[in-house]
Amino acid sequence: MQFIQYSDFYVDLGDMQFPMFSAPVLSERHIGIDQGINNFAIAVVERTIGENPNIVAVKNYTNLDLRMGFKASDVILALAQQIDLMSWMNPVNSVGE
Repeated sequence: MQFIQYSDFYVDLGDMQFPMFSAPVLSERHIGIDQGINNFAIAVVERTIGENPNIVAVKNYTNLDLRMGFKASDVILALAQQIDLMSWMNPVNSVGE
């Protein structure tokens, strides 16, 4: 049986003190990008403790219009402009529906 541990404590920083609260993460969402020359496969997987991973979406992007000798920042910019990459991290978002 798992017990969830929550914690309340104070942090002292110089002459300041402030309260903190911590709790374990029970679920998380991961985005994986597999890069080719012209293909970028993106998989979104959600993982909850005690359950099998759930594949939320898998898509292949073949035309990001990248220049020759592109850099990682070019890929991020193209993905941000052509798909809603950041919203995929939101657990209520069902990608691909």
